[in-house]
Amino acid sequence: VPQYIQRWRLENETVHIHSDTYNTKILITSAMANLKLTSNILEIVCRVCLKMHEERYNIFEHSEHNRLLADMVIEIISIQVLKDDGLPKTICTNCFERLKEAYDFKTLAVESNEKLRSFC
Repeated sequence: VPQYIQRWRLENETVHIHSDTYNTKILITSAMANLKLTSNILEIVCRVCLKMHEERYNIFEHSEHNRLLADMVIEIISIQVLKDDGLPKTICTNCFERLKEAYDFKTLAVESNEKLRSFC
């Protein structure tokens, strides 16, 4: 749990999070099969792993390889990402690194394939 989270508790199907900055809830239904996020929690959870992290990257503002992270998420993970979908707009450092690695791997494979096919 990040340092800014002072305490949290699980009560029935709700996780209550308390800190100086946040006083919010995560509503959980049927063993997290349907996760509903409310209040400021959308600002502190990673869009990909749903974990809370202090350091996050806004996928609609941060670029890598001259591409917005949102575009990389769409291309690599194949999930719909819209700026106004009401879902978290940030990813954590760990998911950011994994996304970059996947993007670099895909780019390498595509470029290698093009070079190989140019010889045929």
